[in-house]
Amino acid sequence: MNQVQRIPVFPTRYVPLRRDGGPIWLPAADLAAPLALGARGLVVGPSGSGRTTLLREIAHSITANADAVELHVLLVDRSIDEHMEWRSELAAAHIHGTTSEASPDEHSELTTIFDEAATSAAQGRDIVLLVDSLAALARALNASMELDERILTGGIMATALRALRECFGKARAFEPDGSLTIIGTATADGDQELDTVVFEELVGTGNIEYRLSADIAAAGLIPAIDIERSGTRGAERIVGDEEAERRARLRDLVSQYGRTAGLAMLLEHLDQHGQLPDA
Repeated sequence: MNQVQRIPVFPTRYVPLRRDGGPIWLPAADLAAPLALGARGLVVGPSGSGRTTLLREIAHSITANADAVELHVLLVDRSIDEHMEWRSELAAAHIHGTTSEASPDEHSELTTIFDEAATSAAQGRDIVLLVDSLAALARALNASMELDERILTGGIMATALRALRECFGKARAFEPDGSLTIIGTATADGDQELDTVVFEELVGTGNIEYRLSADIAAAGLIPAIDIERSGTRGAERIVGDEEAERRARLRDLVSQYGRTAGLAMLLEHLDQHGQLPDA
């Protein structure tokens, strides 16, 4: 039997984040950065800005709006309560993970999930892998590897950072079928240098970024989606030129209000009308 040749392509298979019964802010997240199968995405922000909340709702939307997708969730060094919460909310998902009692080697062994997911995608299946968090995985890799001569800012070894980037970079879309989507949380605007190094290393590899803001979170808007700083590369190839132009006008409207007031305006409109304002 001839094996199907699958060619990596730009991810264009749009997955709407809005869904029946979902929180009212989901269309704002979709406006910030439309999602396509095969993407490499980051949910980035400071502590308390709603990174895990957004990641979990993305999981629910993928389950609701993407047919025949196999969803995997990777929880690295998370509490038992978080594991239980993910399992109870997403019964159909494959939940992998470790708790704080695990050793760095046990945390690091989770990287095999990336390899398995990439193999499945290359065989024509649609796999989504959500990771909470990429910084925790970086710390585990850093602690479990042999000492490297190159120690970067934040105390992370170059080999550990390269291994993390290789895992994240496995995401891609294929023709005629198959995809691996990887979306992970990362920390920015914090006081840990390692977190900053991880973010800066991965942001150039990713093609979707959901940025969350401490200022917006301080106003009580959680998740604190910074629409102006979020985005998807080649969004017009995912949603179409006409829709991309409409979204650009809406983003301009948000910018005119300011990041915090703009998001508040969108949420008020969504609460009253159930949809984003015309633009």
